[in-house]
Amino acid sequence: MQHIQQVTNTMVPQPQMQYMCHPVVLQVNNLVVQLTLKPNRFDQIARQLTAIFSWQVQDEFLMRELIAVIFEQGVGEVNFRYNGARLCQHLGKNVTQSYNGPTFRSLLLQRCQEEFEARDMYLHSEPERVCGYTLFMAELFVQLVTINGRPYDILRGALCHLLTTLLSRPTDPNLKCVAQVLKCTGNTLDCTNRSEMDQVMCSLKDVAMTAPVSSSTRSLLLAVIELRASNWGCGPPTPDESPANTPTHTNIPLGTVYYGPGGIIQRVEDDPEDSASDTDDFINYG
Repeated sequence: MQHIQQVTNTMVPQPQMQYMCHPVVLQVNNLVVQLTLKPNRFDQIARQLTAIFSWQVQDEFLMRELIAVIFEQGVGEVNFRYNGARLCQHLGKNVTQSYNGPTFRSLLLQRCQEEFEARDMYLHSEPERVCGYTLFMAELFVQLVTINGRPYDILRGALCHLLTTLLSRPTDPNLKCVAQVLKCTGNTLDCTNRSEMDQVMCSLKDVAMTAPVSSSTRSLLLAVIELRASNWGCGPPTPDESPANTPTHTNIPLGTVYYGPGGIIQRVEDDPEDSASDTDDFINYG
């Protein structure tokens, strides 16, 4: 079986010893790896995982460890992020909890918060992990919705903070990550809180014009600025948003492509070498 590489997390809670070799943890890990290698098996694997989470998880601590398996794969493995976020939405909606305690979705958001609080430390020690986490959060923001079908405001706020964090250290991999996230989520972020996005885009413009980055990265950032000026491709451009001398096209490498039913492309993600409401669900990101 192909080896799946992950970025090791050393600053947030690690698996408890009694669960590291737990048969349910090993079973879930195996299914997550299978889903990474064979994304077309999503429906089958999602049903298997739903049954495991519903009937074989008897306490909160085991639930946390199983969520950590999914979370770590989402952060560290580019080919899992899209389906990983879909899986989180599916499990949050369909798991029938067999113990009294926090829900799957609540514990997932808590795990996201733990990583969020370590973002500044990781930015200096493991910046690639911050990029992986940000990309996974972007997928969660797109896929994870409330019972009313709306994106989680708390994920939007965290995502904007993460973009600002990456822009504060404007390396080529960090900026490529920012551009990738904005291409995926920019329209939704604008619709939910335009003033917050204005701040992110202002920082992005400053970096695009002044940071010592490669010409390809600068072109990528300018293309994102132009995309927002055209209302993310959904309407006429806003004159005051268009940067001077912005190129009309940029060569963005085609990365991992995910196909849905009928062969329809559902997500395109840059390759790693090319880029670096329930009240108990709400957590304070700030």
